Order: sequence, then structure tokens, then C-alpha cells
Amino acid sequence: MPGDNGTVPPCPACAGGPLRRRYQLQYGAVWECPACRSAVTRFVDPDALRRANARWGDADTARWRALAEATERRHARSRLRALRRWQPQGQLLEIGPNRGEFLAAAADAGFHISATDLFDVLAPATRRRCAAIYPGDFLNCVIDQRFDAIAAFHVLEHVVDPRRFLQKARDLLRPGGVLSIEVPNYDSLDRLLSGARWNMLFEYHVSHFSRHGLVALVESAGLSVCQLSSVTDPSRYLAGPYFRLRVGAWNALKHALRRPDGARGAKPYLETAGAPRDRVVKTIVQTEWMALRLLSIPLMPLAALQAGLGRGQVSRVIVRRS
Repeated sequence: MPGDNGTVPPCPACAGGPLRRRYQLQYGAVWECPACRSAVTRFVDPDALRRANARWGDADTARWRALAEATERRHARSRLRALRRWQPQGQLLEIGPNRGEFLAAAADAGFHISATDLFDVLAPATRRRCAAIYPGDFLNCVIDQRFDAIAAFHVLEHVVDPRRFLQKARDLLRPGGVLSIEVPNYDSLDRLLSGARWNMLFEYHVSHFSRHGLVALVESAGLSVCQLSSVTDPSRYLAGPYFRLRVGAWNALKHALRRPDGARGAKPYLETAGAPRDRVVKTIVQTEWMALRLLSIPLMPLAALQAGLGRGQVSRVIVRRS
């Protein structure tokens, strides 16, 4: 893991170097590869990445996704359409499914689904449809079957050793099987314009992939590219500047809805399963996202142009094991 001392790690995509410092952040520095233009974060605290990633599995984060399920299902349908062009059915494994919106959509389309995740937050209905669930870190899991398709959406940027991750995924694919990956696009217009304020520079993202670097990485793992595309959600043009205000409002809402919890004081209701006010918060969240989508309609042509130029917010690559 990138640390506070020692040498700067090699490029996570092409393994090249030496890297050059690009952005200084509160929790570390982003170092960029001059060859493929991918980057890696070197953290001030070597344990910062593990702690930040652990927050993804807390009850509050999973609960927020449940309340925003309409948006998550829309993303799941888009991802499934892209995957089915190359693999229409079969055994499918998702790495890091969180609540499992994509898995549910894949099961509805006829896939036999399995999951592996560091955290246990799958929706109960999706869990019941899984042929197998492998808990724990993917790199350390013993997975005893092979798959026609594997999906990993917004997982690779959290991984310290993405090449090893992809090699293991390749080994789990049957010959001819496909792997679908999404990562934040380090080539995006958003990043080029906002620099160190890019809204994908988080303390839980260690690797930042350019399109060229992403292709180099998957090919080095023995996979061949079927499709490389760029995806832009126009509502994120507004969600980006709104992000800090939204986080503040969300925290204020949680504080306002705290409930008594015995002698230990108050506990955020969102961390308690079956909270009675879910409908209120769900309505707020869905109204917020609907408003952003409606306000972003005039920006759809710009989003399409940005994605067409390969400068979209997200890179999606679908690769095949030969």
C-alpha cells in the first residue's frame, strides 16, 4: 500500500515509472504516470485506505443505497444491457455487489447469480436468489466454481494490487467468459477541469485509471478487450457542485432523526434496521435525485458529446478470456 515513507509505488496500470506528483490532498498525494497517464494515491497514513474502505460496509451506507434504489436500479439496467451484448446468459459472479441491484437485474434476465463481498449487506430478496455467496476479501476468498461472466463495478479503484485482482478474476472465468468493469475515468473532462477538486478523489480510492492505462492493465492480466466505452450521467454535472451541500444536509437530517438508545444516548436511526421513518427519508432522497435528473435534461447533449470523446465520468470495459 502507498505509505508515508519509502518510494512512490509504480503505476497501478502499466507498472511504469518514475511517477510525478500531480495533486496534494489532505490525506495524501496523487502521483501520475507520464507513460499511460493513470495515477496512484500515496497516503500519509498507511492504514487510511483500509479504514476508509471499511466505511463502505457500515449499516448507514448500505441503508442510504436502499433509500436510493430507483437510481441504483437504473444504473444496473444500463450495465446489464452492455454485458448481455457479449454474454447473454450463464453463471454470473459479481464482486462487491453491495445491496445487489445488478445481481437482481441479472437474475431477472436469466443469469444464475453468485456474489462475493467484504461486507454482508445484500438485500434479503437478492440473497435468496444467489447460488453461492463468498464472504470476505475477494483476493483471499476460496471460490470453487467457474463463471461465464464476472462483474466488478467501482471496485478496482479501491484495490492496492489491481493486476493481481484481474488475474484472479480471469482464472475464475470459463474460456470465452467475459468480465465487465467500471472505474472513474481519470481522463474525464470533469477531472481535467477540476484538478485536485475532482469528485472522484476520495480517501478510499487508491488507483486512478486513464483509458489507455485501463486497457494496458487488463491486457497484462491475459484478457482481451471487447468494448471500451465512456459513460456520463448528466445529473452528475449538478450533483458534483451540490455534493458538499448534500453531505451537510444528509448529516443534519440524520441528526434530526436520532432516536433514544437507552443509557448510551442517541443513535442515528439510519443505522438501525427497520427504522419507522424510512418512508420519509426515502421520499426525500428520491425527490432529490429526481430534481437533479430533471434539471440536467438540457445538459444531455453535452453529456453525450463528452462520453463520445472518451471524456465521460466513468470508463466501462468489457473483456474476454480467450
